[in-house]
Amino acid sequence: MKNGFLFFALFFSTLLSAGDSTATHLLRTGDTLRLRIYGNVVAYEAVPGEYENLRQGTLSLVPVTYRAAQKPFYTDDLSFHAAFPGTYYFAWSTGSVPVSLPDTIRSVKPPHLFFKQNCVQIVVRERDDYVGYLTELLHTPFILPPMQVPHAGHQADIRAGADCAELAIYGKRREGFKVPYCGPMGIKKYLDTLSGPPERGTVIHFGGQVSVLYEDRGVKGEIDDEDLLIESYGTGTQIVAFRDCAYHGRKFGLYSWKKKLSRL
Repeated sequence: MKNGFLFFALFFSTLLSAGDSTATHLLRTGDTLRLRIYGNVVAYEAVPGEYENLRQGTLSLVPVTYRAAQKPFYTDDLSFHAAFPGTYYFAWSTGSVPVSLPDTIRSVKPPHLFFKQNCVQIVVRERDDYVGYLTELLHTPFILPPMQVPHAGHQADIRAGADCAELAIYGKRREGFKVPYCGPMGIKKYLDTLSGPPERGTVIHFGGQVSVLYEDRGVKGEIDDEDLLIESYGTGTQIVAFRDCAYHGRKFGLYSWKKKLSRL
């Protein structure tokens, strides 16, 4: 997973309208966010990795590590242009002598819930469709399995991270459907065997791994090495060519989401 902030254009000009200082801001690529911030600002990103909540048969929340993505800077006028999808964080300290913000955070809660004030989560999607919502979890780590965080929410819903099936489910939940987080075996209850050719959003089920077709780049209507998948695997959510995915060469099934799913 690459440094997400390298993908963002940050423009320091007439900025801001903060309101809730721990808000989540949902954007599309191309949007510009204005937040009224006065003070030292630090951009945080999740450190890529596999965070295991399940160890030796026991479930326990493991903190995710977040690091400063750049040196702190002072601003009273900031504008954030969302050039690429994913989840990002900005924290700031205020006052005539601003308090230094840590270079590293370890928390089961994302930074905007860890700090409790003066930190925002910025969530950018490519477009308003199922796969577009999946892109919101780019630059989040792999958590096996993501769990409910007390007084915060499920780790996938609050965009702390996901595993393979929970990424696929996250997109349906963002569309407003009542699909519980239930792992690679449980997800099949909400899927139908694909009746036509694969297309963007087709669920590719390898058994222990679930991926979603991001783009049919090769032979149209077939899954081949040129196609792109979006999946959570290894160190986090990523877009990868089928030929480069870890389950390449293994048997898989193709599925679509059931037409009649309950609404949240």
